[in-house]
Amino acid sequence: RASLRDGHQALARVVGRNPERATWHWAAAAVHPDPALAAALEQSADRALQRGATSNAVNALERAAQLSVEANDRRRRTFRAASLAYAAGRAAHADRLRSSYRQLVVDHADRLRYEWLCELASTDRGGEQRVGVLIELADHAHGVGDDELALHFLRAAALRCWNFCPERPVAKAVIAAADRLAAVDAPARAALLAYGSPFE
Repeated sequence: RASLRDGHQALARVVGRNPERATWHWAAAAVHPDPALAAALEQSADRALQRGATSNAVNALERAAQLSVEANDRRRRTFRAASLAYAAGRAAHADRLRSSYRQLVVDHADRLRYEWLCELASTDRGGEQRVGVLIELADHAHGVGDDELALHFLRAAALRCWNFCPERPVAKAVIAAADRLAAVDAPARAALLAYGSPFE
């Protein structure tokens, strides 16, 4: 392992004019938390997302989390990595990251984010009852000031209405929740209406 680390360090110096590749090699060689390197990896992940390279972003965020010093940074990066892994269809990897995130949960906001990862892992299960749970989770997310997460829960609820219980009264509850929480703009509300209550 020491020789492998030495190799990565040597390669990082050789490709120094290519910051992206150098960052990856320094990260592979690191044996201790390094906040600057972790931040550089997160920036690399953001650039990868701009290129549409979601899997690369997942790997960068996972390593950034491992190299993080602050617990908040580790949680945020692990959550992002898990969410993106589900989006990329890497279910097994995402499940492992979700398990890692669960070990980092410390407060209600963290638990809500963990619930979102669980939703990403099981979007093909649950009908009307699950829609009600998702609306309640959106309420809680709004309560902790995370309207982006609240909208995620409401979108998931609306999509379940479309898939499992179209034209049921619970679909209108999704729209009512969006209006009550004031957590969505007009285009987002229209999208919720299209899925949750398409015949209105």
